[in-house]
Amino acid sequence: MRRRRAGERSRCSCVRTSLVFIAGIVIGWLPAHWHLNAHWSAQELPHWSTDATAPAVASTPTQVNAGAVTVIGPRNNAAVVAAQLALVASKLPSTWGGVDVYYRPQEKHTTAVGRIVHAIDGLRGVDAAPLSSSIAGLSQRALLLSADFWRNIRFDRVLWFEPGTTVLCASAALPLDAPAFAPYDWVGAPWKWAKPGTPHSKGGNGALSLRNRAALVALFDGGFVPPTKGN
Repeated sequence: MRRRRAGERSRCSCVRTSLVFIAGIVIGWLPAHWHLNAHWSAQELPHWSTDATAPAVASTPTQVNAGAVTVIGPRNNAAVVAAQLALVASKLPSTWGGVDVYYRPQEKHTTAVGRIVHAIDGLRGVDAAPLSSSIAGLSQRALLLSADFWRNIRFDRVLWFEPGTTVLCASAALPLDAPAFAPYDWVGAPWKWAKPGTPHSKGGNGALSLRNRAALVALFDGGFVPPTKGN
């Protein structure tokens, strides 16, 4: 295991419960319909603030440096997260760079984080790294809204997933590296409660999402003020 410091869904549906692991859901691909109704590009982001002056950053439709990223914490179920990480790593596209798991240094010796980091030692394609001290005190949501966090992620194309609570399913027609996803800076699941025609009906559920790292950095560096909820 390489250690380093960094700022560091018949077809399935995305299910936000760790109980799906008991059913043996296999992680691997996003639902086939996501590229149709569950994306926001940087140009389509709702105008929550007139301060969002960052220019749109186009995603490259060719091969990119891609991988999965998550941040673990003391409230996570260590056994569930370890199983999730192993499945994610084994089902990512072969050209992807694996899974990077970040943790806050001050939480490394808690039971859950310690066990997860120890389990990662035997997982191929999964690396653990502490967050830098400058952002280690941020909440999970604040991290995802931090330019410094995204700036130091080593992947250009990022599959962000919440640890232990969000999984992918294996029967969708499109793999994660499908060209259909490439033009978008954000690909996220829609919310069932969203009303048709509203921004949320287009998608944007951040718990499981494909993200363009450079677009996020430019957005936050440009003064974008996010809504009071969401990530």
